[in-house]
Amino acid sequence: AILGMAGGYRVSFDFMEIVGFAPNFKPAQPYRSWGVEYVEVIANEPAFISLQHILVLRHQLSSGDLSPPIVMKHWRQDWRYEDTVMIEYMGESTWQRIELPLDRVVGRWTQAVYQVDDSPRYESFGRWHHNSEFSSWHSEATSRPLPRREFSTRDDYHSLLGTNRHTVLPLGWLHEQENFKVRTLVDVNQYIARELGVNRYE
Repeated sequence: AILGMAGGYRVSFDFMEIVGFAPNFKPAQPYRSWGVEYVEVIANEPAFISLQHILVLRHQLSSGDLSPPIVMKHWRQDWRYEDTVMIEYMGESTWQRIELPLDRVVGRWTQAVYQVDDSPRYESFGRWHHNSEFSSWHSEATSRPLPRREFSTRDDYHSLLGTNRHTVLPLGWLHEQENFKVRTLVDVNQYIARELGVNRYE
């Protein structure tokens, strides 16, 4: 199922805040982008698989025309089977190594996601479930830094608490995210909004 995510795809990225928890909350404008993405297998070992994403995208110009194509290194996903060591985001660009008890990871895969500069984005673990129509992996909730799409435009929250679901289909795959936007105030987490993300690889 993990190797089934490799290939060339038309991809779209959609994120929408669906509920707010802060006073006088106004949802952010939904985010949408699209492009062509190539997912390459760069490691394939019995208990470790690494997939590198390469993105080809265009921007819509003020004239309404599309820009020339831009090729960029995108995110990377590293999968490890029954891994007992994981990194956890602690806020303020700091990470902590944590150890998981063996009984929590038996039969499960961890997924570590890295940003375009190979710095950590998030890591979590979950179990794959296989059906005749699709295979799906659902993660535990973990903390992660602000996404690149909002890092320079938002200052009302400090981190995301998110879960991911990967669903592999015969003609592509789907990456779903559920993110709580969290503001940390003197060791108290204040929830600002909940966001849903759907990334389609067709």
